[in-house]
Amino acid sequence: MTSNKNQRRLYEFPELLMRIFAWVSAAVMLANMILIACDVFMRYVFNSPIKGATETATMLMAWVAYAGMAYTLLKGQHMQLARSMTSSRAAPSTLPAS
Repeated sequence: MTSNKNQRRLYEFPELLMRIFAWVSAAVMLANMILIACDVFMRYVFNSPIKGATETATMLMAWVAYAGMAYTLLKGQHMQLARSMTSSRAAPSTLPAS
């Protein structure tokens, strides 16, 4: 009986960590969105962008991806990163009709 209880605890701790990383990923994504919005506002209104905002946003996206992997593992799914359909690299047949 105690081995079942220990096994359950063994699986509950990683699940708790995955849920924490999911919240961390969401918080970092929110911070990233706020940083980008403030940078755009500063650039167009005051003509003075936030120094290092682009680099910081790029680094934060890595945190979002890696912390988000824990959540997808918890849900038994996988991450999908899609390329924009309006990208210049997209095949002409995949571009939306004008």
